[in-house]
Amino acid sequence: MKRRLLALGVAFLIALAGQLMWKLMLGRATADGATAKTSSNAHPVPVTVGLAERGNVPVYLTGLGTVQAFNTVTVNSRVDGELTRVAFLSS
Repeated sequence: MKRRLLALGVAFLIALAGQLMWKLMLGRATADGATAKTSSNAHPVPVTVGLAERGNVPVYLTGLGTVQAFNTVTVNSRVDGELTRVAFLSS
């Protein structure tokens, strides 16, 4: 009984290793084929020559995100009704 169980376990491990190797080889073949297709369809990029100039270059940064204030304040009214305007001075 123990020999059968051991043989079954070894067979399972061999099958698992074979499947893993097959998937790795299949993935490598697909990657090589994709690289070959990309390089065969690539067109040369035209290059031009220009003179170097000295000058200011504007720097623009764009991005997505959120902004949160360092300091916040809660404004509560002391009477019933709608708060229509909050006047404050920034320092």
